[in-house]
Amino acid sequence: MSFFKKYIRKVNQSFDILQIYAFFLLQHAATFQKRPHLSY
Repeated sequence: MSFFKKYIRKVNQSFDILQIYAFFLLQHAATFQKRPHLSY
């Protein structure tokens, strides 16, 4: 059971990192869209 709990904790940490990464990607996408010289 302890191994299972450690595994779940690692999975939760990786999901947190993925959420933060996705948030930064969305923020950069928004800033890219605001710049006129990058829009085609």
